[in-house]
Amino acid sequence: MKKALAVLLVLCLCLSLTACGAEKPERAVENLLEAIKIYDQATIAKYLTAEELVGGTDEVDMDDEEVFKRMFKKLSYEIKGSSTEGDTATVDVELTAIDMKEIFGTYVDQVFALTLENAFKPEGEALSEEELKAKSKQVLIDLVGADDAKMVTTTVEFQLEKNEKSWKVKNNEDVADAVTGGMISTIELLKDSE
Repeated sequence: MKKALAVLLVLCLCLSLTACGAEKPERAVENLLEAIKIYDQATIAKYLTAEELVGGTDEVDMDDEEVFKRMFKKLSYEIKGSSTEGDTATVDVELTAIDMKEIFGTYVDQVFALTLENAFKPEGEALSEEELKAKSKQVLIDLVGADDAKMVTTTVEFQLEKNEKSWKVKNNEDVADAVTGGMISTIELLKDSE
């Protein structure tokens, strides 16, 4: 009797450990968002590609690590609910991120002023194209890293698909736009106005 009880106990323990080993959809979203906050590209890649993170737009330089680190550092979230049906799941999340629409407005104003000022400098004092580009990038880094940067809150639906034992986030432009504080929609708006 004791042997049967011991075997049953070990079997139950093994089954419970196996069940706990599979990542839940909510945990996958939490892991992804925590990785985004510290811009851990290796962990982000477990759930989606870097291009999917910013909506696959060609206008974003994914190698601009300093900008993204500062931008995502202030990201916060709250899981509001979830549902799972077979190999698909939905996780509702309230995301708070730096308002990139506001940042871009200020950025354009400051870079325009910098460019205009540079255009009227005497030839020997004017910045080279590379120097102007570096100063422009620093303006963006400073704006994104400012302690008083305006934040925006959006509720979005993460759609996930089960891939063996883990969950993968499906490409969703609304999620990418919310995570980036409206950067995707702002870039699209700027492209459309050209």
